[in-house]
Amino acid sequence: MNAARPDVAGLLRAGRLQQVPADPGTARARLTVAEQHLDTAGRLLAEDLDLEIAYVALYDAARKAVTAAMLAAGVRATHRGGAHEAVAIWCAQTLGPRSAAAKKFDALRRRRNRSEYDDLVLSGTDVTIDLADANEIVNAAAAIARDLIAPQRPPLPASRGLGARESGSGRAGVGV
Repeated sequence: MNAARPDVAGLLRAGRLQQVPADPGTARARLTVAEQHLDTAGRLLAEDLDLEIAYVALYDAARKAVTAAMLAAGVRATHRGGAHEAVAIWCAQTLGPRSAAAKKFDALRRRRNRSEYDDLVLSGTDVTIDLADANEIVNAAAAIARDLIAPQRPPLPASRGLGARESGSGRAGVGV
């Protein structure tokens, strides 16, 4: 990472990231879409169809999964310039310890930009390698998001622990 790049705290101070209330519903929805995008990228690659669209799908899968984890953590990129770069920095610093591929998110972003704006021609090998990294990023982001949005169930008080018959539910072992 370039030493001149800000860290997450610097992005928050600069207004490129902002603290927001955690949004589990949107986080879950983005994770679902991320999985769909990975599937789409894989099918396009397997059928040797449009590699550029496959790449956009794999990048969007990674980006949406990372923003899902961000929302679960109560952080989002603002509409200021460089929002995708801010997401990449958050990804590397927050998911990086759990996933080596998370540090590659910025490379995915840059390659997607070059294919979009500089007419970079992507090969099947490019897509195959980066699809594996995107999959790892999605998995790492999903794990963090799910940890953050998992329902927190307080333990039953020791004196009031009711069995299925005593509770009247007729269902043993079903947590609510």
